[in-house]
Amino acid sequence: MIKINVKTSYDLRLWRNNFDYKNSVSASKEKGGGVLLELSHDLHYLIWMLGKPKWVICHLSKLSNLSVNVEDNAFLIVGFRDVIVNVELDFINKFYQREVSLLTDKTFYKWNYKKNSIIKIVKNKKKLVFKSNKNFNHTYIDELKFFLNEKGNNFKLLDIAFLTNKLIHCAKISNLKNSKKVII
Repeated sequence: MIKINVKTSYDLRLWRNNFDYKNSVSASKEKGGGVLLELSHDLHYLIWMLGKPKWVICHLSKLSNLSVNVEDNAFLIVGFRDVIVNVELDFINKFYQREVSLLTDKTFYKWNYKKNSIIKIVKNKKKLVFKSNKNFNHTYIDELKFFLNEKGNNFKLLDIAFLTNKLIHCAKISNLKNSKKVII
């Protein structure tokens, strides 16, 4: 059994420097905003790692006093073949947070995006298993190079993008149905 928790938080007011968040895509339903769409990368990498999701349960809400007409919080439970994933996304946390924890029968892993590190805990012993001092902006350059160099494999990437959008669509349906499970 594997259980994964994903937590991503941004303060929307601080997200894009020198830009009034009220005028951003993120704050507007008409422009395609909302935390679920804006932070969809965290759903995308789950599909890349785990494959096609089977079902989703979702609750979307606006909990803040932000001047937005979209959800600023999303809580999802996503079922994959042998894995259950809890996903929490928000625009209101004053402290930037982007982490993934993975729990197996014997081991706990935690990836911290901000620290660019992965720790492993076995029997209460913590071990750093990955650390990089690479500039975050370079990861976007690496991602573009990867995409451009994939040549014939871009259909796999497009499949993942399609499944990410399908997961988001089904999550919104779940929310409209009072957080009922929706088969993907």
